[in-house]
Amino acid sequence: MGALQAPGQTRSSAVAAFPAQWTSRLEDIAAFAAAVGPGASGVMPQRLSPDPDSSWLSRPFVHVRIVAGMTVVRGMRAWFGGHVLRLAPDGTTDGIFGAWCADEDGVEVRNDRYGCHPLYYFSNEQEFAVSPFVLTLLACGAPRDLDEEGLAVFLRTGFFIGEHTPFRQIHALPPDCRLRWSRGSLRISGGMLNATHRVIPRTAAIDAFIDLFAQAIRRRAGSPGRLILPLSGGRDSRHIFLELLRQGHIPDHCITAHQFPPTPDHDAAIASEVARAAGVRHVTVRQPAFPIRDELAKNLWLGLCTEEHAQFLPVMRTIASQPAVRAFDGIGGDVLTGDWLKREDRLALFLGGRLEELAGTYLRDDREVALKAMLPSGTYGRLNHGLAHDALLGELRRHAHQPNPVGSFMFWNRTRRILPLVSYGLYMGAATVFAPYLDRDVFDFLTSLPGAMLEDRQFHNDAIRRAYPRYASIPFSMELSQARRVDRWFNRRFVAGIMMQLAVGRRPSFVRRSYLLPRLAKPLWNGTSGYRRFPPYLILYLLQLGRIVAGEKWLAESGTAHQSRHGSPQP
Repeated sequence: MGALQAPGQTRSSAVAAFPAQWTSRLEDIAAFAAAVGPGASGVMPQRLSPDPDSSWLSRPFVHVRIVAGMTVVRGMRAWFGGHVLRLAPDGTTDGIFGAWCADEDGVEVRNDRYGCHPLYYFSNEQEFAVSPFVLTLLACGAPRDLDEEGLAVFLRTGFFIGEHTPFRQIHALPPDCRLRWSRGSLRISGGMLNATHRVIPRTAAIDAFIDLFAQAIRRRAGSPGRLILPLSGGRDSRHIFLELLRQGHIPDHCITAHQFPPTPDHDAAIASEVARAAGVRHVTVRQPAFPIRDELAKNLWLGLCTEEHAQFLPVMRTIASQPAVRAFDGIGGDVLTGDWLKREDRLALFLGGRLEELAGTYLRDDREVALKAMLPSGTYGRLNHGLAHDALLGELRRHAHQPNPVGSFMFWNRTRRILPLVSYGLYMGAATVFAPYLDRDVFDFLTSLPGAMLEDRQFHNDAIRRAYPRYASIPFSMELSQARRVDRWFNRRFVAGIMMQLAVGRRPSFVRRSYLLPRLAKPLWNGTSGYRRFPPYLILYLLQLGRIVAGEKWLAESGTAHQSRHGSPQP
């Protein structure tokens, strides 16, 4: 069975397709979702451990093994996560989701057309396992060998490309995936969409975007549940909020989290102004005084697939304390409307075929200097710059033909692999979250626009101000000062937390403790942000990755470590 294609779209695929005679039990995904219901996953707890004997096996998974010629199934035989919308009687659907069903004949897995719902698998001739949680797959016995190519790119860009994860034999599902594993045989299809090239005047494009986005909200706004809307100071969530209001769907309240220093903290004030102008209650939530615990717990929950997102945990906990919540997220709104285009003239480099130079813009010199200093020489050699450059270059080539190649590269890699981890990772079990910018009609239209139309990064601003003139005078956060905030007490607390993580337990595998500790002492004393020349979140990430690979138990709450009785697999 070939991968589904939207009108005007074709799909790239680097994996084998299904035979024509095979019939999927997940083909009618809307019926499957209705029959199975939302998969139980539980809300993210405050205490997490990577120990294979811990609670990770209480999370959703299915693990199928061949034992003495017999198929043994462990875990949930049927699971659905996310949401699906039936758009037409012909079976056309939309939504963000992951699903599987399993029996003694094997396992079938399916996801949404973008591959945005987090779902990971490992496979060999004797066993197959799938889960939304990377650490659950490790608890099932997935090997802990490192994916050196994937990590080489991640350490320099902050995101994994393609289907890479930190572990060589654990993979993310590709977009619009259809997967079947049966008695040692794996068949899988999927791949990114290839957009059509559209010729349209800019004014007409803005009008079409306004209409299509209104349709996307209309398709989703009638779902049951208490509507709580995360609202930032930016464009994406404001467009959602104002269109909900225009259609008569008034949120119970909007919610905004303060930002960690040194990020400018404009969001709360601007979101409050927007909500007040609309007459909607607005709630702000503060970040914890000691953020290290949240950082460590978040890394484990999201499977070490990002170093971002700890700032969203207070929002998640607030939402999780209330029943039957539905929410909206602006995933994709930035990159699909032109963000990332002006950086280092990337569009010009793409269009000029200067991909070697383009790859270099994603591999920053300052990050390379930091990595060379903080990684042990053996680790730096294995995860080297050349490996990252070659992998990144190969991925960039896959997007060179797209109407907006920069947006395509960033969406199918950074956006797809990082941003949904908030709504469908951190918020899993807390709320049903809709993503209207990923409505198939909105997405297909925006990806068809030429990059040159979006390059000034005003396309979305102009659309919002044209559609909702009453709110046009309220600025967006990116229009205000982006000067970094200095908070000496926060810096001291944060550095102290990093130093504690470095100091306890056995010598870390992937960072040079003896190099970093003395260089963090000065920022600890004077409260300056000089420690940021060594990426602080990456230090914590590498500490945890090393301990997981070594089989060390690590309790994010207590900050204590000891050696697991399961031994120490080699990286």
